[in-house]
Amino acid sequence: MWQYRYKGILRCNIAIDRIAALETQETETRDRLVAEARFLRAFYYFNLVQCWGDVPFRTTATSDVIGLDAPREDKQKIYDFIISEMEDVSDEENGGLLTAAELNYMPGHVSKSAAWGILARVFLFRAGEWHRDNRAATEVETTTYFSEASKYAKKVMTLGNHDLTPDYWDFFIDLCANRYNSSGKNESIWEAEFAGNNTTDIKAEGRIGNIIGLAA
Repeated sequence: MWQYRYKGILRCNIAIDRIAALETQETETRDRLVAEARFLRAFYYFNLVQCWGDVPFRTTATSDVIGLDAPREDKQKIYDFIISEMEDVSDEENGGLLTAAELNYMPGHVSKSAAWGILARVFLFRAGEWHRDNRAATEVETTTYFSEASKYAKKVMTLGNHDLTPDYWDFFIDLCANRYNSSGKNESIWEAEFAGNNTTDIKAEGRIGNIIGLAA
């Protein structure tokens, strides 16, 4: 968990720097790719904070093998960064992310809906940090964070136009059939896609078969 999240953060830092500097790519495409990388970097930091609280924090690409050690950063500062990044890239007017509708509800890309949904989760988790810290809750933790979580969850439901499928198993049938949202409810918001079917040299299909019994 620790190793792969920091590998992801490093790759995001590199991608953000290098994609932004590309002159051969259309501005809109470049902005969208940078926005997706910024979201992923913030998401990885959220995973780390969930597990360990204060963790090392870098927002620039590593360019030297010297001085790689980094102190732990206050988790509240990292929360501020996570929220700021996700809010910025999912802004309704100027955010670089596209809406789920603009992506034709293909959840392999990060949409505004994905950012809003994860933001709701971030605020809910942050609201409970006082339990982990063994202290009294602040007013922000008992009121503001829950209000913010509600706001972003409602954005997913309304602006994102997402809803639950009629039957619980519909999502898993779609998964087996390699398709999205066949019921028309657009339940799937964000998925990690895999490549290959375990019969060619491309073997990036993950280990989902270990869990639900599919070979690939």
